[in-house]
Amino acid sequence: MSRYSVIDVSKHNGVIDWDTTKENVDGVIIRVGHGNDSTSQDDPQAIRNMEECERLGIPYGVYLYSYALNNAEAESEAAHALRMVEGYNPVLGVWFDMEDADGYKEKHGFNPYDNRQEITDFCKIFCDRVSEAGYKTGVYASKNYWDSVIYADQLSDYEVWLAHWGISEPSMDCLLWQYTSDGEVAGVPSSRVDMNYWYGELPEVDGGSDSDSNSGDCGGDEEDTEDGGYSYSVGNTVNYDTIYVSSTSEEALKPTYTTGTITRVVDGARNPYLIDDGTGWINDDCIAGGGSDDSDDSEESSDCGGISVGDTVRFNGDTDYNGTAIKAWHNDSGYEVTQLDGDRAVLSFNGAVFAAVNVSDCELI
Repeated sequence: MSRYSVIDVSKHNGVIDWDTTKENVDGVIIRVGHGNDSTSQDDPQAIRNMEECERLGIPYGVYLYSYALNNAEAESEAAHALRMVEGYNPVLGVWFDMEDADGYKEKHGFNPYDNRQEITDFCKIFCDRVSEAGYKTGVYASKNYWDSVIYADQLSDYEVWLAHWGISEPSMDCLLWQYTSDGEVAGVPSSRVDMNYWYGELPEVDGGSDSDSNSGDCGGDEEDTEDGGYSYSVGNTVNYDTIYVSSTSEEALKPTYTTGTITRVVDGARNPYLIDDGTGWINDDCIAGGGSDDSDDSEESSDCGGISVGDTVRFNGDTDYNGTAIKAWHNDSGYEVTQLDGDRAVLSFNGAVFAAVNVSDCELI
């Protein structure tokens, strides 16, 4: 049986250079978030990772890490995953990550080994909802969970993603086998990468943003357009006061960053403009100003410690501008300053926004 090299990634792997990574993998499984259907629990790299895989024609699927403690939360987690993939084409499936790696369930008085039927029900609820939406689906779990927690026979309609390290062959029938968490792949900045084998046929997908990359069996029928009669186009830098998590979302969010560059326009979408390859999506009503092809306007400040827009800096802090803990993955190579406003600096890496931080935490390289 054929097998293909597949990695699974999340925000913890950093901002991936997908042009390089494409040469070293056959496919990818992307984390889209964790827990209930809240935008605060979306993986911040998910949209960019999916967009890049579609641009380059890399077959990909997605997974959601479960924190469910009851059936209602399992339903919410299924909604979370489906919201994140709306308008995209995860041909390798939408997976349910069932584990308790950080002890959340135990801390909340829910012992998976004493609640085997409940855990199995959570898996079935998620897979049922995802399957009903038209996607391939299945459950990720360790060999121990498959043996001692999940009633696998009740999930026979769905695929198995097995995590079992330190062996030479998978220890049970599975479509995906995660054989190590200690891999290394060119283009992925983190020191460790989860490595998997995909068994059987690997779906082929077309790359290129000028193709119907979002119109597969599970996606929509949107197409990219050069202008399509829109007020703004790729390359325009705009100011916006509202943003959305997807091109089809109807839930308006208050953005962390209020200036960005349009990197994609999707014809017919409710929110047609993609900002900075993954910050989020906006429409004409979100835009408060901008529309130029040049991003070097009045963002620089004389009170920025000698740092200017376009500079490369090292980030030495532990939190973003709002005080939320963050981890920098690229301190050695540095970040580009893409926006300045007083003591607030927006840092990017490889064209994707990393975070808004305090200028005092930045050091010129």
